[in-house]
Amino acid sequence: MRKSIGAVVFVAAVIVAGAVAAQGVLVDAAANKVIKKYQAATCDQLKAQKTVNRFRNGMACASSPSSWARRFSSFGTKRSA
Repeated sequence: MRKSIGAVVFVAAVIVAGAVAAQGVLVDAAANKVIKKYQAATCDQLKAQKTVNRFRNGMACASSPSSWARRFSSFGTKRSA
C-alpha cells in the first residue's frame, strides 16, 4: 500500500514539474517576441502604434481629464439607501 502511494506521489510530482518547465519555455518565447518587437522599432513607430491601439480599444476618451472627473465625482457623497 505504501509503495503504491509513493508511486502516485512521484508520478504527480513529475507531471507538475513537467508542466512548470513547459510554462517557463512558453513565457520565455513570448518575452523574446516582445523584446524583438521593441528592439526593431523606432520610438516614432511605437508612439504611432500606441495611438492607433488606444483608439481601436476605445481608450482614447477614457484617459481624458473630464472622463476621470465624471467617473470619480461621486466619491465623498453620501448615498441614500
